[in-house]
Amino acid sequence: MDDLLDLMGLYTNLGTDIAAFPSQIAYSESIGKANATVSSVLNGRLTPTAKFLDAAGYDLVECFRPIGIEEKAPLLNSLQFFTEVGTLIRKAGSMRAWCRKNGLPPTSVAQFLDDERSATDAIVKAAGFRRLIRYRRRATREIAA
Repeated sequence: MDDLLDLMGLYTNLGTDIAAFPSQIAYSESIGKANATVSSVLNGRLTPTAKFLDAAGYDLVECFRPIGIEEKAPLLNSLQFFTEVGTLIRKAGSMRAWCRKNGLPPTSVAQFLDDERSATDAIVKAAGFRRLIRYRRRATREIAA
């Protein structure tokens, strides 16, 4: 997960991408987005949406880090986090027991375990983790026509 960027890293990389074009307008046109949108993302007025990231050649990556030892602990990807939740549930004896202990609705946990939905903030917190959003440049960048 060494290739992951935080939001500031994304801004830095976008700045580098833009510098490769004659102007920000030319870059905006190359990715099929309005210059005002690109400017608003770069200035922090807009959070980059999935469509914007896709057009710019980046992916949003959801990561998790244990609470308490945050900077020392490695980031976990979604699959590793899923495994950690499964381990906690087995230690509690059952999914219902873990839900009861943490005040979670069993339905949302079951949906998470069945891969029908993402982990809710309550599941992430109950598991002792914090959700972090990171960004990754795609290996091959496709510019929208």
